[in-house]
Amino acid sequence: MMKIKISLFICVFVHSITAQLQFQREISLPSANPGWYVDPIGNHYVIDNNKISKIDSLGKVVFNQAIKSQGEISLLVFNSAQKIISFSEEQQQICVFDNTITPVSMCLDLDEFAISNATFIASSSRANSIWVFDRVNSTILLLDTEKKIVLQRLRNVSGLIGFAGNVTFMREDNEKLWMSDGKRTFSFDLNLNLDDTHEYPCLSKRLTTSNNELNWTTSFIALNTYFEFQQDVLFVLNLDSKDQGIGENPVPDAENIYYSNGNFYFKKGSKVFVYKIA
Repeated sequence: MMKIKISLFICVFVHSITAQLQFQREISLPSANPGWYVDPIGNHYVIDNNKISKIDSLGKVVFNQAIKSQGEISLLVFNSAQKIISFSEEQQQICVFDNTITPVSMCLDLDEFAISNATFIASSSRANSIWVFDRVNSTILLLDTEKKIVLQRLRNVSGLIGFAGNVTFMREDNEKLWMSDGKRTFSFDLNLNLDDTHEYPCLSKRLTTSNNELNWTTSFIALNTYFEFQQDVLFVLNLDSKDQGIGENPVPDAENIYYSNGNFYFKKGSKVFVYKIA
């Protein structure tokens, strides 16, 4: 299957770009826990149930914090390197921390904003704000965590654009909000008007196949570019010029791949390998 896709990729491209990544450094984490994130300046955060550990760019643990009231943490997002927002799908709650993982306010229960079943959040360029997807009524919201108000709300996304209802990727990039259902990827302007529909998925989480094997494909959008990492292959599509390319995935079978501020981070066990586009 992979060979077929590679051959199609090479034959179809008229204009191409080189997809090469340049090694920067290797970092050792204190554990191989899969809950792992990178902030805009290269600090690492490892999640263990309701405990957050902050690790600097050299691999040194600098802060630990347990948030017993929140339950299991599902996601971390960063409004900046100074503001961290955690999300618990289990508790339907978000908490805001400074860069020492110290709470800056009481955690917010999402039901206070008429959000019944949030499944995904993403950071926003607007100060103190996050995007939230509520699976009930298939709704996208922009929530101001400081003023504690909903700034925008788009209901019935499933009916309006045919969204499948299970978010596999959500990210604000290049003044657009990108969201995928694992089959197609949709882009909205920041007023939540549909901008475009793309016939490829973004998958920010590892999926298990029917044979109980891991699907090692990770795909996401950053810098207005679509990146798809397979076991040993990298595909690239520039969404403006439509130029496309193929290159080598430098860390085959990486468990997690994260993009932040110009660098790609590949996590494999307790090791993180940092690359940038050459």
